[in-house]
Amino acid sequence: MRRGKIWTVAGGADYAGKPRPVVIVLDDRKVVEVMDKSLFDNLTKSLKEAVSICKGETQASRRFEVEQTDVKAVREQTGLSQREFARLIRVSVKTLQNWEQHRRQPTGPAAALLRIFSNAPDTAIKSLHL
Repeated sequence: MRRGKIWTVAGGADYAGKPRPVVIVLDDRKVVEVMDKSLFDNLTKSLKEAVSICKGETQASRRFEVEQTDVKAVREQTGLSQREFARLIRVSVKTLQNWEQHRRQPTGPAAALLRIFSNAPDTAIKSLHL
């Protein structure tokens, strides 16, 4: 085990062969019991696999692609100007322009709202007009 400012791991089995918890040690003091050794080993293996995937050494077992909303097409479908649409969804005109010109992508609630506009523009407009 290394001591000092580096976190260290101690594990193994007790006298009955039962796995002991993995312990993180800082400056020779027990800080926290984290998990049993088998869970820690699985986590370590997963992290090494993630690094290998990021470096391009290994193929990911699955891949998800999220289709981005065409913000300009959604806005044009409503028949609103940039200013009107931006005001309706409560973002700045600059933000809307960045989305439309693909400099930025909407995320979170904005992306969800745009998906609603894409699928049901009349309902979205009616719901947002106060």
